[in-house]
Amino acid sequence: MDMFGTVQLKAPRERLWHAFHDSSLIKQCIPGCESFEWTEEDRCVATAAIAVGPIAATFKGELQLFDVEPPVTCTISGEANGGVKGFVMGVAKVRLDESPEGTELSYFAEARFCRRLTKFGSSRVDATAKELAARFFDSLCENVEVEVRKHLFSSPSSSRG
Repeated sequence: MDMFGTVQLKAPRERLWHAFHDSSLIKQCIPGCESFEWTEEDRCVATAAIAVGPIAATFKGELQLFDVEPPVTCTISGEANGGVKGFVMGVAKVRLDESPEGTELSYFAEARFCRRLTKFGSSRVDATAKELAARFFDSLCENVEVEVRKHLFSSPSSSRG
């Protein structure tokens, strides 16, 4: 399965780059995320409870960053295991470009689902993956933009006297 898209954020590119390395923020953004922790600069472990149709499973996995060019681009590769329910493997290329509104995030991801998850057919699995990606990006936009607004209003230069 392939997914791609572009998301516009009202936040500076540097702030968005740093957000990807903020474990607590990313945990808030991943649907069903129970834990998310960077174990090294380029590796993290995560656990998330996800349902595809009537099959619900807790997936535990590891992600690794490759081809990192801060604050512009990186490739994310990972695998998550849901036990007898199945596992997923994937790779995503993420790019952050400055835009008049803030930052344009573009991504291309490839994922492969195995075992019981595939019995529902690719259309249901694809729809679930796209829904989870949309929820992640919506939450990321909201959290980063709220943080940027808080920072702007709390900075000494924003007070009027």
